[in-house]
Amino acid sequence: MHDLSNGKIRINSFISSQACLLNNYKILRFVLCIALKEKEMVDILKLFVILILSILCIDLIIALLYIVPVVLVRRFHTHHNILIANVAFVSLCCAWFYIFAYAIMFQYPTIWNEIIPLCVILQYVTITVNFLLVYSFITIIFNRYLTIVYPLKLFFRTRSWVFVCIGIAWLVGIILGILRLVASLRVNIE
Repeated sequence: MHDLSNGKIRINSFISSQACLLNNYKILRFVLCIALKEKEMVDILKLFVILILSILCIDLIIALLYIVPVVLVRRFHTHHNILIANVAFVSLCCAWFYIFAYAIMFQYPTIWNEIIPLCVILQYVTITVNFLLVYSFITIIFNRYLTIVYPLKLFFRTRSWVFVCIGIAWLVGIILGILRLVASLRVNIE
């Protein structure tokens, strides 16, 4: 995966079925090992993980601050707010997952290599939450496009249409994650 010819680091874009968050951690550790001494590297890795965890906690707080009023206050139940609340909810799920994954990786860095099914499940959830985040933004773009192109069609401004769009985005994200899961299981079985 790493090529050290001529002092340059080349990271291959092919990610094997065993690739997890641990690979990102190993790559970062490898790069920092070249640049720093061993003792300084450990301190910087801990600082890096703490920085990521604090950013994810801020994301959790911001997402909750947006979701709670949209859910509780009836006048905020517009189709635009529901779509943005979907993005906030997916961001909340994403942040919870990455906080869990980085916290586990920080405490037990080799657990992903020891338990193969855990690594495969981690890949599935990683891909699914990332797809859901991207597709929630695409849902907003698609809904705004339809409301601009067809301003007289009131169906595109209803909550039922918004929930159909959100359901389709979640379904596509989960199905694409399952396809990656099937590919990972197929490679692990062979």
